Amino acid sequence: MHRLQSGVSGSCFFSKTSAGSALSHEERKELKKESVRINKQLDKFSGKIETLEKEIKQLEDIFSDVNFYQNSSLEDVEKINKTKTRLEKELEEQMLEWESLMKAREALDEKLGIEGDVAS
Repeated sequence: MHRLQSGVSGSCFFSKTSAGSALSHEERKELKKESVRINKQLDKFSGKIETLEKEIKQLEDIFSDVNFYQNSSLEDVEKINKTKTRLEKELEEQMLEWESLMKAREALDEKLGIEGDVAS
């Protein structure tokens, strides 16, 4: 028998309550449903991460322009730097969440007997 438990960030996973027992049809169905939900979240986080990386790169390009500091006030430089710092923090948070979801998906895949990296 398996028991539904609360996982990281509100995700759910199943734990075996008796060693070596096989998954029932209903348990397998629920695990697959959870796997689909996690894959959708992974896609969403991947998109957010990609967007944040592009925004950070744009700000880095601004900073690397030799004329930027000559043509910008200290206030503008500080404002852009604060924005970059905020985006980097948000990127780190998104990546941690993505990593957590990947671990949850791997655990589900293991329970379902899926080996290797499964495409979303």
